[in-house]
Amino acid sequence: MPPAQYEGDRQEYIPDQQPGMMDDTEEPELELTATEDVYSYFMFIAPTEEKKEGTSRTLDTLVAYLLVTLNLVFQAILLYAIFYRVVLKTSQWRSGITEFAPSSGWNLMGDVAGCNDGSSMCVLEGPNVTCAPPSVQLTSRWDELDTNGDGMWTREEVEAAREELKCKYVVDPLEVFDVFVKTVVNREGIIWVHPDLKAGKVIHKPYFTYAAGDIIMCGYRNKDMCGNVLERGFFDAALEHNTVPRVGNTINSAMKYCYDLLKPGGFCDITLPSTYAVWKIESTQECLNPEYSKFVYTHPKTKVQKANLAVDYDARQSYEMSKTALFKFFLFIVLSIWTLSMVYEFKQIVIVFTWVGKFPSSKDFSPGEAVAEIKEDDGSVTYEIRGIDPGHRSVVGFITVLRTVMLLVLSWVGMSLLLKSTSYMDLVMDAVGLVFILEIAGLLYTQILRPQIREQTESLKPMVIQAAGWDWLNRRPAFLDLLWLALVFIIVFLLMYFHYTTTVNPMYKALECACIGVGEGCREANQFSKVFWDNYWQVETPKVFADVEVLKGGASLLQAKHKEKAKIMPPKAEEVIKRIVNPRTARRRTLAAEKGA
Repeated sequence: MPPAQYEGDRQEYIPDQQPGMMDDTEEPELELTATEDVYSYFMFIAPTEEKKEGTSRTLDTLVAYLLVTLNLVFQAILLYAIFYRVVLKTSQWRSGITEFAPSSGWNLMGDVAGCNDGSSMCVLEGPNVTCAPPSVQLTSRWDELDTNGDGMWTREEVEAAREELKCKYVVDPLEVFDVFVKTVVNREGIIWVHPDLKAGKVIHKPYFTYAAGDIIMCGYRNKDMCGNVLERGFFDAALEHNTVPRVGNTINSAMKYCYDLLKPGGFCDITLPSTYAVWKIESTQECLNPEYSKFVYTHPKTKVQKANLAVDYDARQSYEMSKTALFKFFLFIVLSIWTLSMVYEFKQIVIVFTWVGKFPSSKDFSPGEAVAEIKEDDGSVTYEIRGIDPGHRSVVGFITVLRTVMLLVLSWVGMSLLLKSTSYMDLVMDAVGLVFILEIAGLLYTQILRPQIREQTESLKPMVIQAAGWDWLNRRPAFLDLLWLALVFIIVFLLMYFHYTTTVNPMYKALECACIGVGEGCREANQFSKVFWDNYWQVETPKVFADVEVLKGGASLLQAKHKEKAKIMPPKAEEVIKRIVNPRTARRRTLAAEKGA
């Protein structure tokens, strides 16, 4: 003890100097003791049985082999079931929504190479994602359809660009062409239809714009979304200015227009190509269960109010919740605890490997001296293992290799399972299930083996072996513990960052776009926003009718000119036209005339 100073009757220890942080080094030794699991039992039952019974080939030793095998088989089957029935199913669900979420392993976000195979509902387009059905996507791509830029989309242009568009949008553009024709013809009671369009030859730009409104509405999938469309104000301009007969000027007429398009067996189901029906079914399944909320809509002109329902979906809501700070911290804690469990198991494996590699051999001792039998004061017998048989050393080493492989698989499947969770209860239950798998070795040990044989291995004297690795670090176990803790936190942080960057954030963006048509990165939400619909109902639709009137006047004038030319056409001119129309007949007549001459 350092010298101290005392003052009066009050004795107070005053150190001469305050010591700094001590470098508490220890001997680089590992102490191996028996633990309550089948691996420890397998390691120590053979030497103790040989000392006790004179041979290691006893039924208890055979049970040790059986328990280790059962543990590995049980863990393998459970991990297989979890991976292929839970983890892989979740990955397939993600890949069905978007092409840039990892479907197997860890994939970075990227564009599709080659033709779009249509396997994912959403496709990456630069910084944005598009999740609309192919027919809806083409409504905003007039420049890709009218290839010569003359303001008319002709059947010849469709045929020329057919394969390219089919590769890009996974839909036959000829079917889409016919959809636009059918859409306009179905509105013939409202708008005049050009004869060339009715014949399916050409779609003029005004007709395309007019039909696009109905087809874009089909992208909202089902009639439940009509409330969302109304709440976002997409019908405000139509109701306020009364410029769109098909929508009307009341809340009920606007909702009826939307219902007639999106209801089962409605206009969208009947008119659009089969790819739309497939998209509609897939998107409904991928978005999971609907959730409804009440809102009150106020008519922009009459100020009449009416209650309606807006819809949201479980898939989008769960991913939205998983992006909160509280859930991220909760996930970090669970992942850290799981990783610490894996580190603990890894440390135990390292000790066993060190024991296999460095512990003395039984050949270094006289026969029967490799295991000592010690009688305690209370009359009980304990054993001290001083050397191990070379054959047993090899078997333990092989089992430890299998244990290491199982630990790696368990770590990977466990992380994949926990990272897939998007709710608190799922995360907790998944963690409990993983701990159950991890504890199978202990459960088999405690529930199958009788107390007497367990005590035989548990009462072994600890075995001290020299630690392998960096001596400086091994002499500072406290620093090593802190290093392991820091490493676990760093690994978990990097895994979460990578997971959120490559999976959660892209998935949330895709689900927002696919399920309810919103989001900053959603092409359709940006393309067909309230500004678009206000302009479409208030400006574009009236302009369509004005442009159609011009087309109607031009068609009438052209028809009148044809009739006038037919009246004044001389007989000889008519004969010339017939010859041009039927050149073979004219040729035969010419040859006959030459022979007669």
